[in-house]
Amino acid sequence: MHPDTPQSRPVTFLTWFGSAVLVFTVLVLVGQAASAMAANISYVGSDGNVWRISPDGVKKQQLTGDASPDDRYVTPSQKNDGTVVAIRRVKSSGSAFAYFLRPSDGQMTNSWLLPKTGAGSFSPFNGGVISPDGGMMAYDWHYFDCWTNPCTLNQKVSFIAGPGTTNPCLVNCHTYYIRPRWIPGTPYAGMVDTDFRRIWVQKANSAEPTAWLGFSDPNAGDMVSFDVSTTGKSVLEVTPEGGDVSDFMFFDNNGTPPAGEPSIRCSIGAVAEAPAYPRFSPDGTKVTWQGNDGVYVADMPTQTGGSACSLNGKLIAPGGQEPSWGPASLPQDPDPDPDPDPDPDPDPGPGPGPGPGPGGSVLRLTAPAKVSFMPGKDAAVKVTVTASGRAATGVKVCATVPARLKPKVKAPGCRTIGLIAKGQTTTASFKAKTTRRAKGNYAVRITASGDGLAASSARVRLIAKG
Repeated sequence: MHPDTPQSRPVTFLTWFGSAVLVFTVLVLVGQAASAMAANISYVGSDGNVWRISPDGVKKQQLTGDASPDDRYVTPSQKNDGTVVAIRRVKSSGSAFAYFLRPSDGQMTNSWLLPKTGAGSFSPFNGGVISPDGGMMAYDWHYFDCWTNPCTLNQKVSFIAGPGTTNPCLVNCHTYYIRPRWIPGTPYAGMVDTDFRRIWVQKANSAEPTAWLGFSDPNAGDMVSFDVSTTGKSVLEVTPEGGDVSDFMFFDNNGTPPAGEPSIRCSIGAVAEAPAYPRFSPDGTKVTWQGNDGVYVADMPTQTGGSACSLNGKLIAPGGQEPSWGPASLPQDPDPDPDPDPDPDPDPGPGPGPGPGPGGSVLRLTAPAKVSFMPGKDAAVKVTVTASGRAATGVKVCATVPARLKPKVKAPGCRTIGLIAKGQTTTASFKAKTTRRAKGNYAVRITASGDGLAASSARVRLIAKG
């Protein structure tokens, strides 16, 4: 192991840790107390969007609607207050952002740039995770170092606190580590080394990560991911040497990581294709993971003494990936598209724009409240987007319709605008294809987004003639 800890980095990192320990711990404990009463699972759907679902699979809520097969959200995680934070790469700039999504309606309330350095391609290698109090993001990324011959791929775990920084190592970062996870009840983060043999924990008053749980046997398999529960348990996801199917190993921690020598409780083989990302519920009584065909939930195994155990898993989200627990319950009777069809109520018109984004910049979307069309003909919709505060980059405007309307109205898709200068306005035109069966009126959602900016949305009502 060669942790990358330049002298300028640990000081800032440790200063943050020292001041945050008490507040962080209190907030975590409050969140844990609430978790005994309610919980939900956020995940990425087969459509690339962010969803939430109740542990029994009964209630489901869609938080985003602008993803595409080539432009997906990854690794959603949750704050104690229920805010969902998901990562998305901006291909036009090569950057990536952590988007903060309000759980009530999926509206983006904040965004943090995930900085990078180095040449070559960049993305969150496996994504990132928000701290329970929302004060820090831990994420992993990769870049090609071509100062050597041949070029080498480097993988890092970085920590950032709040938006605005452009240096991925301003707080701290470590080379040769991936897949960070926060340790419950502490401001510590654990990470897997790129030898896939051990978990290392970055703790307060330490410039380098401390070795914790792992394998000394080089033939023991590869450690793919891990999680730590609020109840002093851990789970390792391990693939046998030469295999791509994950085993789960459950441990008693016997102390707060990295302290203590964990003892094996039980293990179960061939759970799912790697990576499965096992995650504990907030109260430690259940486990969720990414199965071959979607997101599963099961009760925490009770076996001890190193015996074999089993998971009586229930598929709750077909096609889902990268599950992560949160302490809040879903709203009663959630509906991803609450607008009736047809809608007898007066149309409220375009919705208000978002508050200022980073640097005081706002995208303002203006759209007509209603557009008439003949069934079987295209419905033409023209909108305008204005950049106020500063110039906006990576601007994209998307028009979507609820899935249940697609047999009658086809989603127009997205239009890439790119750059809008400060104070300037541009237009985007869409043609929504309709069938002859299209009668009444239909809601089309228009969303304008840009690099590091809160999205602005409006609703257009398509009204059939005749």
